[in-house]
Amino acid sequence: MTPFFRPLIVALFFLATMTVHAATTMQTGLDVLEARGFDSLAGKRVALVVNHTARDAAGKHLIDLLLDGKKATLVRIFTPEHGLTGLADEAVADDTYRDIPVTSLYGKEKKPKPELLADSDLIIFDMQDVGARYYTYPATLAYTLESAKAAGKKVIVLDRPNPTGGDIVAGFVPPAELTGKFTSLYAIPTRHGMTIGELARLFNDHFGIGAALEVVSMIGWERTMLWQDTGLPWVPPSPNLRNPDAALIYAGMGWIETTNLSVGRGTEAPFFTYGAPFIDGAKLAAALKKQLPAGVTATPITFTPTDKIHRHFGKECGGIRLTIADIKKLDTFRLGLIVLKTLFAIAPEFDPTTDFALSMGKAGIDRRLKKGEAVKKILAEANADCEKFKEIRKKYLLY
Repeated sequence: MTPFFRPLIVALFFLATMTVHAATTMQTGLDVLEARGFDSLAGKRVALVVNHTARDAAGKHLIDLLLDGKKATLVRIFTPEHGLTGLADEAVADDTYRDIPVTSLYGKEKKPKPELLADSDLIIFDMQDVGARYYTYPATLAYTLESAKAAGKKVIVLDRPNPTGGDIVAGFVPPAELTGKFTSLYAIPTRHGMTIGELARLFNDHFGIGAALEVVSMIGWERTMLWQDTGLPWVPPSPNLRNPDAALIYAGMGWIETTNLSVGRGTEAPFFTYGAPFIDGAKLAAALKKQLPAGVTATPITFTPTDKIHRHFGKECGGIRLTIADIKKLDTFRLGLIVLKTLFAIAPEFDPTTDFALSMGKAGIDRRLKKGEAVKKILAEANADCEKFKEIRKKYLLY
């Protein structure tokens, strides 16, 4: 990994900065900690829970900043799903980086073993989340807090923006029977509208982990900001979230992936592409035409997924490509429900998997839409969940 990691990060950074149109005065938690001279880390033995997104405004990775700065002793690196490079899309093996052991938290283990924290004084968590309950990085955060509590270690979370913003909350809050899983650990909405630092505070207090926790807040981020408003370069936090718009649509309707449909992984437009070998793209596009929100169009296409571990690999699929004029104003959760209901109406072979309820956050939504229940009624139930959650989250917000 060592020969490949640093050049990859540099290349990704400069590629991403080409799309930035305005300078930003916003500082991430890492930028703030660096501006303080890493004062709280002086003389400490540090374990990191990071991936390729843990870097400062100049594109320097936290690992290299600590190793080169020599104010702290880096003893171990833990990595989430997709690994240290962010390119893996399957179980990740342990490795080393600049002679520091790298332990995967997406393989045999999902939690840092407390004994692997024994030689550290504190743990730093820094990675870019995408704002969806079923994304795995928040679960890795919670498991890190649990292990730190068991080992008697402090966790410092370096905060980063939520690409979906901080004021819109959407989707269902799962009941107890649909929590406790890696992709649905706690009762939070589909699109939760919280930063990773705010989630840490919520998990640690409201959900009772009780670890020693410090969050280094950002400077200049506001709740109304989407990623495009931050001025920061976009670095894909995982292989198929290639731009901020993909994160927005994923946070609202990524649960469609728990059906027998391809969501376009391994195509040029993941999460904007939907289809299967049994789908007639023209028929689906025509059925959606009068139902889609203003500014959203569905174009019939055929495509062949090239991602080996995901649905319909190597098979020609009929389907649609969504084009969205202004995704900032779009309720992507509602859009997903409309697409789901239409698929039930025109494709007899379309079917959710057993993971659908877990991802949706509520059992029976698929059956209700299949019977023709109004999207508006289901949205009202989800919105009621969200209003209750907003009251809970208030005390944990930092911005």
